[in-house]
Amino acid sequence: MAAPSSDLAGWLRAGHTLGRGCFRAENVARDGGRTLLALPVGTFDGGQIASPERYARGRFHARLRTADAPGSVTAFFLYEDVPGEANDEADVEIFNDGSGRALLTTWRHGVQTRSEDVRLGFDPSAAAHDYAIELDAAEIRFLVDEALLARWSDGLPTRPMRVMASAWWPSWLRGPAPADTRYSTIEQISIDAEPARTGAERWRITAATPHLLLDGKLG
Repeated sequence: MAAPSSDLAGWLRAGHTLGRGCFRAENVARDGGRTLLALPVGTFDGGQIASPERYARGRFHARLRTADAPGSVTAFFLYEDVPGEANDEADVEIFNDGSGRALLTTWRHGVQTRSEDVRLGFDPSAAAHDYAIELDAAEIRFLVDEALLARWSDGLPTRPMRVMASAWWPSWLRGPAPADTRYSTIEQISIDAEPARTGAERWRITAATPHLLLDGKLG
């Protein structure tokens, strides 16, 4: 397994519609060593980043502080990102309402296989915390501040996936557009995994078959 990497240079910014608004490249910015995902004033738009590589197995970690914007969520997740609906995925979706509520979910070939509503025990908008997804051939583990939230051995994603993070407004939540711009702040993303190389052509997104319409790179 590769040495952990936390360099976000070259990561991709999304530009596509999701939920109540759109991901826009201008809603992703670097601030020193941090990455800011903006929820702009008066809109339901957000920001999303994605790793340029896909990974089949490994440990994926983010240290982040969520926005204070009820009705939106901050997500740290793995997503196959190929055209069509049959994608593999593993999600940590944190509610941006200070409740400490989060949804853990796995998908295989576009079908949801597991989901659990958990309580983190703190306000994730008050300070940065550590979130991790550990995936191997036998199980997937979700952790917060190194404490185990869930361990599942069935319905696992099996295909290589991008590492992603976003702040957005799901259609299944309600809340007003923010009165001022709010930010989810990513202090670090680290990946302890080897990029998937076998069958790389299968996972490549080309201009002829866009999916997330990734728009530009982080510097």
